[in-house]
Formats: sequence, structure tokens, C-alpha cells
Amino acid sequence: MVQDTAADTTDTPQIPPAALERWQTFADDTPLQLTLTKGDLDNLLLALRNLAIGQSELVAALAAHTNQDQEAAVDAMVRANEVARAAFGRINALISAVMSRAVPTP
Repeated sequence: MVQDTAADTTDTPQIPPAALERWQTFADDTPLQLTLTKGDLDNLLLALRNLAIGQSELVAALAAHTNQDQEAAVDAMVRANEVARAAFGRINALISAVMSRAVPTP
């Protein structure tokens, strides 16, 4: 599992419309089978990690703002935004994998 925030923030994967349309054909109570790859799980784990880091950066931004350190507050907000964008991209990639690969259980 490798964290690559440069790629995450510039090439945010989008959920393909075909995957969304396919997903919407399943009833809410449809049992599904799904095979995930290590990369799919990496996306989940790194998204969760990025969300936790982003929350920590927001706390740092609030603390800096409270202490009237505008520069530190802005820096922390920028870092929070960067990791949130990375998490968003990884979450979209996982959602795409699930929506594209899930099949109704026979």
C-alpha cells in the first residue's frame, strides 16, 4: 500500500455513468457477490487514513486560529483540503469498483 497524494489530488477518479446506471437496476434488498482487489482495499484504507489526517489538520487549523496564528491556520487548512481531495478520489475509485463488479447472488 503506497500513499501517492500527488496523483490523488490531480486525477480524481469519477464514477462511470454506466456503473451508476447498472447499480440502480438492483433492488435495495438484492444480495450481491463482489470480488475486490488489494488495490480496492488500499483505496478504502488510504481514504480512511486521509480522512483522519484531514480531521487532525482541521483541529490544528482551529487551534492556530484561536492562537491568532493566521499563517499556521491557513497552512493547516490547505493540508486538510489536500488530504480530503485525496480521500475523495480513493472513495470514488472504490465505489466505481463496487458498482462495476457487483453481481446479484444466484
